[in-house]
Parts: sequence; structure tokens; C-alpha cells
Amino acid sequence: MLRRRPGGHGSPAGRLVRPDRAAGLNLVRHLVGGYAPAAVSTRERTAVTAPVTTQKSWVVTLLLCFFIGVLGAHRFYTGKVGTGVLQLITIGGFGIWAFIDLILILVGAFRDKQGQPLVK
Repeated sequence: MLRRRPGGHGSPAGRLVRPDRAAGLNLVRHLVGGYAPAAVSTRERTAVTAPVTTQKSWVVTLLLCFFIGVLGAHRFYTGKVGTGVLQLITIGGFGIWAFIDLILILVGAFRDKQGQPLVK
């Protein structure tokens, strides 16, 4: 059963909460995207739920693609494991796919798994 929480505790008034859940279970639900406990501030919730991304180097990706691109090494490096395996199996799409990736990296259009541009 859901009930509306009165204002206070850093949460907006009228927020739906589950009174039948213990604080520990609420914290677990919060960490996996459920209801957050009142003791966790908005800043802490953002810090816990924000995805951690690291940008990949343009130079490293370029060198991997140039020297062992037919094995899909640059795709593994940027987190694109599925297409990296396909390049490994097909020898870089018979060299064509690896060459196209090399051009994309050179012009700055190649992105990592999260869609982030490569850092130059």
C-alpha cells in the first residue's frame, strides 16, 4: 500500500512511499531504481545512481585500429564487445569494416559504447 508522505526530511511533499518496507530494503530498492529512503539526500541519490563513464583516448583507438584493426581490438577497447567479436570472426569484415572504422576515427566520428566522443 502506498501513502503520501508529508513534507520534510528533504523530500517534496506528496511523494509516494511504501510504509511496509524496512529502511535497509528501501536502500536496496533505491540502488536498483526503486523508492529512496528519506535519509538519503538528493545529492547522494545522484552520486549513487549516476553512471560512471570514462572517455577513451583517440590516439590509442587510432593505433589499435591501424595495427590490429582487422582483429577488432579498437572495438574491444571502446567497449563495443559484440561488434569486436564480429570483426574478429570476419577478419575486420574482410578488411573493409576495419578500413571504414579507421576513416571514422580519423575524422572524429567514431564513438565509444556510451556514445561519448573519443578524447584527443
